[in-house]
Amino acid sequence: MAPSIDSSDFLSLKHCDTNGHSKSHSSAPFSSLGAKQIGNGIASLDQTLANGLAKIDVNGTSGTNGINGHKSHNEDEFLRLDQPQQDLLLLHGPRQKYTLEKAQGIPELRGDDEILVQTLAIGLNPVDWKGADYGFGQPSYPWVNGRDFAGIVVKASRKESRIKQGDIVFGPSTDYRDVRKAAYQEYVVTTHSNVARIPQGVQVKEGAALGVAFVAATIALGLSFGVNLSASGSPDFLGIARGLNPLHVPDDIRSEVFWGISESERPKPGEWIAIWGANTTTGQLAVQLAKIAGLKVAAVADLAKAGQRLVEIGADFQVDRHDPKRAVDILKAVTGGKLRFGFDVVGSDSATALQDALQKSTTGLQSHLLGLSGFPKEVAGGVTHHKVPIKLFHESTVFGEALVSWLERLLIAKTLKLPEVEVAEGGLAGINDALDRLRSGTVSGKRIVVQVGERSRSNSGASTPPPLSPPVIQSDNHGQSNGDLSYHDEINADPDRIKFAYWVPNVSGGLVVSKIPQHTGWDYKSNVRYAQTAEKVGFEYALSQIRFMAGYGAANQHEPVSLSHALLAKTEKLKLIVALLPGPWNPAVAAKQIASIDNFTDGRVAINVVSGWFKLEFTSIGQWWLDHSERYRRSREFIQCLKGIWTQDNFTFKGDFYQFNNYTLAPKPLVLPNRPWPEIFQGGNSEDARANCAVASDYYL
Repeated sequence: MAPSIDSSDFLSLKHCDTNGHSKSHSSAPFSSLGAKQIGNGIASLDQTLANGLAKIDVNGTSGTNGINGHKSHNEDEFLRLDQPQQDLLLLHGPRQKYTLEKAQGIPELRGDDEILVQTLAIGLNPVDWKGADYGFGQPSYPWVNGRDFAGIVVKASRKESRIKQGDIVFGPSTDYRDVRKAAYQEYVVTTHSNVARIPQGVQVKEGAALGVAFVAATIALGLSFGVNLSASGSPDFLGIARGLNPLHVPDDIRSEVFWGISESERPKPGEWIAIWGANTTTGQLAVQLAKIAGLKVAAVADLAKAGQRLVEIGADFQVDRHDPKRAVDILKAVTGGKLRFGFDVVGSDSATALQDALQKSTTGLQSHLLGLSGFPKEVAGGVTHHKVPIKLFHESTVFGEALVSWLERLLIAKTLKLPEVEVAEGGLAGINDALDRLRSGTVSGKRIVVQVGERSRSNSGASTPPPLSPPVIQSDNHGQSNGDLSYHDEINADPDRIKFAYWVPNVSGGLVVSKIPQHTGWDYKSNVRYAQTAEKVGFEYALSQIRFMAGYGAANQHEPVSLSHALLAKTEKLKLIVALLPGPWNPAVAAKQIASIDNFTDGRVAINVVSGWFKLEFTSIGQWWLDHSERYRRSREFIQCLKGIWTQDNFTFKGDFYQFNNYTLAPKPLVLPNRPWPEIFQGGNSEDARANCAVASDYYL
């Protein structure tokens, strides 16, 4: 049986009046924020204080050391903070990437049982990308997502509870409709009954990987299937749930909670349960909980990747998932056709296969199928379908408290083999890349955890308010970093914004057709200053021009590709639109130049294809001067070739102006969200220009 615990087992931060610093006290088994690093170095006391924890009212004035005090909202200094204090990730619409938003407001505490957690680590779940891609789980846009977190309690609840200020906790955000409780932010609101404290010997990253998976597995087995987990000191989850007032249980889960399974249908020790997707984190935990209850477990998974792990966690029998029909036949044979419980973690196809493996009796005991991610299109005779009523975890304080308290005891007793964890780099800003790995299916049997605060906090200035007006532009800065770009980020956060560009004066004459003397600099140092100034005040693009000879006051001309590359090296966010002129530029040369610059600058280069209007400029350098419509037809082929070279290997093209035979460019430009190649701009007032842009280019100038 798991050991009992009390409050003396926990560390916590308390204010020390003698020196003004916080100090830790008490010891095993639970960890809090001490002077040593926690887990694998997620955070230390000094780091956390430096990152803004000390600026929050962690001590309070209620006479209870700031822990579980009873101040009203009107007296709560923290809730009156009106300055933005955190970074977060926003999803602006379906099939979009998350965007990093800096210096946003910290979510407010509203209920007496709520706590505020400073996030140290975020665990990534498949629903984080599936919901974004398929448009579910976001009540509106923009929205903050994220289901798993671990962090420091910086504000305890007003109600007395086992959770104290300074505790290191982890938990899931099952209440996805409350954006305050989403994990993709530096501060998360949750309730004291929805988090577990991290014991000594358990790393913060392991806690961040555990919450949703454990809650889902426990509710699926202990409530939906009615599995008796008392051998590990578990509460009677089915009894707790059915002891609630039905009127206090949401309508959409009431049937599952109160009538999902009868007492006579509950599984007995020695019965079989099949878990499809047993290599997932939820699957691994379900295997272990089923074994605690004395069930026999048939684990269906990719055995080449997960076979050894399934042996370690106690699966009685393993079936490879790659041939579903054969897997069904094996399950029937091994269980003697008596399989009554199936838990699918993967999706509707595997749930359909698992239903086929279940016993189907019209007179005896029913079989039971639970799907986390989908169900068969039809319910087979003799089979009951179950959905996990996971919202009961946050809707019922009694149920949630019982579940996380039991989890704490399991962790202290080291009853569970915790999931393998891989730490992704980049902080909040690195989550998109990590989710792409989940999308690709290259992560199996592990949980990806992101450390919050390393890159996102150190580079974001998240603890300082954003500027309320454009920054003051200093004098020459051509040899230095462009400094604080928070104003640029702030005004360009809206996905529906108007994007602004400026003309790069890479020719003399100030871009003005006039006999009046012009004073705009066209030299390199002036252009660096203009670019950095434009970037600071929010311009997203700079458009260069192409000239091969003087005209309209442009007696001197810098070549646009080389100057644009130089300006990109002196800026951080500004994108340069490079002017290219078909004729002088061969598509192979242009494609290679732009691809290289794109790789050097993390995708900050675009092109403007200029079809040409100045006859002497062509004839002076030995180029054919085509009539108007033919110049645009050549530009169309030019763009077709660029796209082909940038996206295809062994590119072949047979046009009137350009020929390619099995040409492969390497490296190719970066492939970025909603940008398969460097953006292509094109202008012109004629019908030929507009028609060409409509079929070949990305933007019309």
